[in-house]
Amino acid sequence: MQFPPPVPTIAVSGASGYLGTRLISALVSEGGYRVRALRHRAAAAHDACVDELQGNLLQPETLPPWLAPGCTVVHLAYMWHASPEENIRATSNLVDACASAGVARLVHVSTAAVIGRAATSWVDEKTPCSPTTPYGRTKLRIEEVIHEGARRHGFDLVVVRPTSVYGPGGAPLMKLCHDLQHARWQKNYLKSCLFGRRAMNLVHIDNVVAALRFLIGQAQSLDGATCIVSEDADRANNFLDVEQVIRNTLGLPAYPVPIMALPPAVLAATLRVMGRNIVDPRCRFSQATIESLGFSPVRSFADGLANFLDWYRKEMSADKRSNAQPGTANG
Repeated sequence: MQFPPPVPTIAVSGASGYLGTRLISALVSEGGYRVRALRHRAAAAHDACVDELQGNLLQPETLPPWLAPGCTVVHLAYMWHASPEENIRATSNLVDACASAGVARLVHVSTAAVIGRAATSWVDEKTPCSPTTPYGRTKLRIEEVIHEGARRHGFDLVVVRPTSVYGPGGAPLMKLCHDLQHARWQKNYLKSCLFGRRAMNLVHIDNVVAALRFLIGQAQSLDGATCIVSEDADRANNFLDVEQVIRNTLGLPAYPVPIMALPPAVLAATLRVMGRNIVDPRCRFSQATIESLGFSPVRSFADGLANFLDWYRKEMSADKRSNAQPGTANG
């Protein structure tokens, strides 16, 4: 008698976050997985193939029910209000729990911010990391702890470094859209002159989710590989071009005077004084490594930007309708 193969189990930390929510939704839509979602607070399961579990990476005794032998772990959680030491301790707890459970693979989602101030304008996974912010340094140390744990305990590992993740409901581009609509044009004009064609390093959330699904499904060992996920190969991924698309889509008028782009060195010096992690306005990230494994993005840069702006316009229209209802402050 033949039996069907077991359903693969995917254990997701940070399940309540922006990326976690979208990843679980995609896994459910794709089908064929058992998803175990780790959350700080208990939640009712909305799908039969999703197990909702309450746990805390700082409380290792809560982690065993979340994991299963042979499962794939997708680690998305980062505790923004915790100290670097607490985040590193949480990572050690995760590694120990993965080892005890006998997981097959850990997909750790880090950030391109670990690169910091690179010596070259085109960055890949071999570029030496030199982060200058506490966040970048903590995320780099977390990567190191996870690599050490995978080597020590023998589970497969891949580290994913997305650039600035945006999309419907995401924070990147929201402020730019708001400023272009509501701030004085002089302020926006000066910002455009300063930023010019600075690389924005945007990557649409659908492409990040697709990359995670691709890596989850890889049959061969990933052997501790690091994969950048970006859309920087598209030259339109820069401030002025993105601003122009936003202006056109939202029906905003052009500036009354031509933009006088300042030399990139001026912006670099400004970013350095502000203590920014990346100060080179030309800094772009290559995703050639994951593409060499066979990954293809599901959205082009233009399509992703249009998707975000379509959502943004609908949200703004919904807000206007809500504010116009009788009984509201504006009613």
